[in-house]
Amino acid sequence: MPPDIGEIAERFRQSGYTLSTHSLVELDADSISRDALIDALGYDAPEVIEDRPGDARGASCLILAWMADGEPIHAVVAYWRSESLILVTAYRPDLEHFEADFKTRIR
Repeated sequence: MPPDIGEIAERFRQSGYTLSTHSLVELDADSISRDALIDALGYDAPEVIEDRPGDARGASCLILAWMADGEPIHAVVAYWRSESLILVTAYRPDLEHFEADFKTRIR
């Protein structure tokens, strides 16, 4: 069972997560600072929009959060190890791949 969004937010506030190498590359590519990431995921009402318990690389979920500048951010967080969360990636979603709500994938 995935941690609830409140627990995820708390872990980001308390530095109870690990950043993957891939997430560091993606954060840099999308000019997302760690502070902006923590503010969005830890404080500003993040929402799990996809749960992926059967992912081949381990259970994870896709989270939508909003940065202070009003821009959306997506974060994929692995939770298959209950003792820690791993930020797999984070990026700025676009309207080419998501509806205007940034929750619904365009198929």
